[in-house]
Amino acid sequence: MIYAQPAEGYVFSRWSDGNKDNPRFITVTAAVDLTAQFAVKTSTGVGAVVADTDDPQVRKIMLDGHVYILRGDKLYSLQGQKIQ
Repeated sequence: MIYAQPAEGYVFSRWSDGNKDNPRFITVTAAVDLTAQFAVKTSTGVGAVVADTDDPQVRKIMLDGHVYILRGDKLYSLQGQKIQ
């Protein structure tokens, strides 16, 4: 498993091969060169979405291999972007 940790003020965008999974599970069978690409974090109008809370309305979930935060009936990326 590999994980790209963005610096303060940035969000993970994608890997150099176009894959957007972070963390990402890979099987290495030959030489591989992957570079994490980041974008400047912009305001989404969403405060910090935290899954580590006593609030039963906030949960960390996994869908199709991606981790999301479910808060009530709203779904957010780990970067705080509203999905639905």
